[in-house]
Amino acid sequence: MTDMVLSQTIPTANGWRIGRLTLNHPEHLNALNATMIAQIHQQLERWRYDNRIVAVMMDSNCDRAFCAGGDLFSMHRMMTANPNQLQPELAEFLAAEYRLDHAIFHFPKPLLVWADGIVMGGGVGLLVGASHRVVTERARLAMPEVMVGLFPDVGSTWFLNRMEPEVARFWALTGSQINGVDAVALSLADEQIKNDQKQSIINQLQLLSWQADGSDHQSLSELLHEYRILQPSQGWLTSRIELIEQLCTGDSLVAIQQRLNDYQGNDGWIKKAAQNLASGSPISAQIIWRQLAIRGMSLADCFRLELAIVANLGRHGELTEGIRALLIDKDRKPKWHYADIVDVPAALIDGLLTSPWSQPQHPLVDLRD
Repeated sequence: MTDMVLSQTIPTANGWRIGRLTLNHPEHLNALNATMIAQIHQQLERWRYDNRIVAVMMDSNCDRAFCAGGDLFSMHRMMTANPNQLQPELAEFLAAEYRLDHAIFHFPKPLLVWADGIVMGGGVGLLVGASHRVVTERARLAMPEVMVGLFPDVGSTWFLNRMEPEVARFWALTGSQINGVDAVALSLADEQIKNDQKQSIINQLQLLSWQADGSDHQSLSELLHEYRILQPSQGWLTSRIELIEQLCTGDSLVAIQQRLNDYQGNDGWIKKAAQNLASGSPISAQIIWRQLAIRGMSLADCFRLELAIVANLGRHGELTEGIRALLIDKDRKPKWHYADIVDVPAALIDGLLTSPWSQPQHPLVDLRD
């Protein structure tokens, strides 16, 4: 069986080594399963404490994707095995993914993530917390969870609430794809670099004057900046920022959905975004609306909240139905519990945002920032 995550070390000219992790599950666009999550996290932990390793790079062997998200097929299997019940296996799977994402945020050495092609859901989680985040001219980022009855997780409660509110609402509620220019503008990435420059950058990494101290972060930043695309194309989202602000302003989710539905312009990208929200899960939309109102929560607490919500969704049935319609039966006709966002009871959302565990029993109780 081919390893789904490849690991190697690359020697530097001045005697150190660089760790390289390559996602290698192309037939599933590197969707993260439990084995991949464990392999990535374990190797990062080894390199964190290996004094010979001065930096780490993470990339993909798949020409189409860096990482298309989490393994929804496995999640569906877990939820259907014991429907309407809290799923320990689901909680364990997602807790491991969130622990990995949290570890990436706190990885002390330079961590370069090279994101080319599709970067969705869990792929964004691998990217956004790294110290050095590169997207290519082919990068396509999205948090499309509203389409399957989920919500943006993998730390989204943290990073979405650091964006302009109207932009965060639009991106999270519509699941729209954005490009590398947008990713840099929204602080999801640091540089946009052409994908054909990757090997050249790897060669330069070997020649960099690594010092095994804090100065290495700046040295790597300067190197990547030299390779940035000087005349990038327009951002798909940022080129429409004024319209998005008009559509997503205010304090009413219902009004935002209505404005998107009523859009009469000829912009196909905006129309697709409106259709995504209209056909997505009303429960997901209401969760996202609450999620985007959260302020002052630590990163660790954001992950704890997200795990609680997903655990509750796992026994509710909305997520199971969304995955069924999109990936299992592929009829793309989910039977959501509610026909419209106005029909979703506030008490239901309150319950979904309430942890099913007591504080000492929470699977992520030990996460610290």
